[in-house]
Amino acid sequence: MPGWVRANSEFRAPDQDAIDDAVARCTAPFSRRGGDLNEIRETLYTVMWDDVGIIRDAASLARADGLLNELDARLDAVGVDASTRAFNLTWHDWFNLKNLVLVSQSIRFAAMAREDSRGAHYRADYPEVRDLENSRYTCVGWQEGRFTIETRPVKFSRVKPGESLLSAEDAVPA
Repeated sequence: MPGWVRANSEFRAPDQDAIDDAVARCTAPFSRRGGDLNEIRETLYTVMWDDVGIIRDAASLARADGLLNELDARLDAVGVDASTRAFNLTWHDWFNLKNLVLVSQSIRFAAMAREDSRGAHYRADYPEVRDLENSRYTCVGWQEGRFTIETRPVKFSRVKPGESLLSAEDAVPA
């Protein structure tokens, strides 16, 4: 059935508006003047290290929110060479950077929602580790152009907090 797509075992006509929107977003950089992608990338790395890195708090995460939104807007203003689309590495680089900004925003969003410290996630304003038995995953989603947060309980399928895989006789003496 040419011109149809299969979704959930049903054939449906493709959503032409969605296709046109996707093509417009993907080709938009060709209509803009080139810019310094490397400077945006380096700024992104600095923001993520300084404000969303190993030690973070509500103030640094709020600051990062504004800076990440600014970087996204700056990237949207940057174009790429329109002379060719075939093997256009700058175009690929632009998309990679666009995705890095989006992933960085999702990391910041999840870090802001989490009000405890766990593993590599350390909130200076919430230094305590909460009850391990009631641990939850923080899951970020994307719906209608916005991030969403959902938490799900951690299922300890092999070892529960405070338990060991070693039997008493297998344990190494101290």
